[in-house]
Amino acid sequence: MIVNFDPSLLSDYYNSRAGLGSGLSQGYSSAPKYAPTAPWAATARQTAANSPALLTETVKSAMQGRKLIDESAAKLDLPGASADYKKLFALFQGLNTLSGVADQIGAKGLTTAQKEKIKAVFNSGLLEVNAYTQSLDLDKIRVVQGDVQALAKSGATVVKTLANYITPPLVSGDVSAEIASLTGEVKFNIHIRRAGTDHDIAIDLADMGATPRSLGNVVTFINDKLIAEGVGTRLATSRIPGGDRTILAGKTVIKVGTNPDSWALNVKVDSGDTVTFSAADTAPAIYLAQGVGNPDPDNKPATKDGVTQRQILKFQTETGTFGAPPRVDGDLNWVDGKVWSRDVEKTAGTIRATQIGPDGSVYVLADVTGKTAGEAIKGTQDVALQKYDSAGKLVYSRTLGAASEASGLALAVSADGQIAVAGKVTGRLGGATDGALNSGEAGQYAANSDSFVTVFNEAGEESWTQRRGARLDDEATNLAFGADGSVYVAGRSKSAMPGATVVGDWDSYI
Repeated sequence: MIVNFDPSLLSDYYNSRAGLGSGLSQGYSSAPKYAPTAPWAATARQTAANSPALLTETVKSAMQGRKLIDESAAKLDLPGASADYKKLFALFQGLNTLSGVADQIGAKGLTTAQKEKIKAVFNSGLLEVNAYTQSLDLDKIRVVQGDVQALAKSGATVVKTLANYITPPLVSGDVSAEIASLTGEVKFNIHIRRAGTDHDIAIDLADMGATPRSLGNVVTFINDKLIAEGVGTRLATSRIPGGDRTILAGKTVIKVGTNPDSWALNVKVDSGDTVTFSAADTAPAIYLAQGVGNPDPDNKPATKDGVTQRQILKFQTETGTFGAPPRVDGDLNWVDGKVWSRDVEKTAGTIRATQIGPDGSVYVLADVTGKTAGEAIKGTQDVALQKYDSAGKLVYSRTLGAASEASGLALAVSADGQIAVAGKVTGRLGGATDGALNSGEAGQYAANSDSFVTVFNEAGEESWTQRRGARLDDEATNLAFGADGSVYVAGRSKSAMPGATVVGDWDSYI
């Protein structure tokens, strides 16, 4: 057993009983004396330092077989003090002597017999201190012996954070049935970065041989590959309950049966992994933004342009391996080549632009008039940048923070994944660094629109926003990234932009 003793524990207790602050000593107090001077107090330590022979004598006595702890030898300089002080001081002196015995082992020129003698005295003294501590009977304090540990291990469970990605339904009804879209030549790559190490896992379902390509069998096959790579990410199946099948008779909903359960693929990304899926081969796709709704807005509620819903659609024109999936039951607007369609939030008034990123993602620039992706806007209209992956899943949505009104008019994506949006804004724009402004005095903004540009990094975090305006209306309408990362902006203005000369009414600028 290793026994460590910290005299500050005795000091803290003693000072609290004596009415002193921790770390102060009786010797420096000018207050009335309420407790005897402790052997670890400053005055006592000074006396010991001036009389090193005192400690030497106690150690010599211990080496000759005398006990380390002697209550009668503990001196109290306050008449009538509690007997607890004498016992506590005796324990401290015994521990101090035991420490002096241990120091003897470091002396030069010791023989083996002398070293064994020191060890024996130390072990005997340690037993004496332990026995005295266990039998110590004090009125005002309890002394408890603890264990010293070099390692502390918590028993608390640390829950790993898993990011789940669930695909659209892949099979309906019998989950053990072979999935048509997984037959034939199916190849893709999984790239996982874990603890600074990159893992590239090539998946080719042809390696399954004659095993039927049901969802469960495919999941097992891929998981075996992931386990062999030593990563934490796993695939699983996800059940989607079918629910009731209903029809509408007049204004009455009638249940006519139960829809079968469907099953999707669940990608459970481990907290230590960064996962990217990519196709072994690629083919071009076309993305389209459209508005759908009532063509007769005078008779039924609709927006001012007759549109009640904005959508993003993906089309493929190639057949064979890259052919678009077959028509999904219940899709009333199916056309050949359509891969998917996704509804944009109803607060989106106009989709201004779409762009494809270097990773195959789809960026959408829209004007929004209300809460978007759970985030409220500040003014009457703001600009939203939304990113969708190639499967149509919304990755993130960002609004600019216009205090009054803003419109997005241009969108550009660089080769390294930076995104720039531009347009016009009235009122304040959160986070903007103002260039030269002609639209009002310092800190004031007139009702005329100013041009703005905002750049986001590849993670969707705002890098910077710049605002620049003329005295009358102006707006940024076109964007492009240069090879050096610069952003080129073109637009138009009704009056001279800062640093330019007025020419006419609307004029272009770059």
